[in-house]
Amino acid sequence: MVLERGLRSERCSRRSGPGEIGKPARTDERVELISPVAEQLLGIPDGKVSGKASLREYFHRGLEAYPELHFDLKDVLAGLNSLVLYYTNQKGTRTGEFMDLGASGKVTRVVAHYSI
Repeated sequence: MVLERGLRSERCSRRSGPGEIGKPARTDERVELISPVAEQLLGIPDGKVSGKASLREYFHRGLEAYPELHFDLKDVLAGLNSLVLYYTNQKGTRTGEFMDLGASGKVTRVVAHYSI
């Protein structure tokens, strides 16, 4: 899988993480992100961010709220038309992000899960 190989090479070369899904080549226009962090940052009761423009705003707000934000990609798990990114952030919080891939191979839906 091309996307999987690209993510694995990023893991080897530098710190990376979920912000990579915001890249136009990897994200469907109608992408949807569901995350409790989105609920906090954007005040969205259901934590659902829809569309590329809203996803960019989510990442922008995240960088404002957490200026030291960074991700250390630990693993990439591949499924049928899906990926799971497993990473830690600057606070050491473990996160798993499930990503649905559309027919084009682009990310169409992300559901974030955090250690409790």
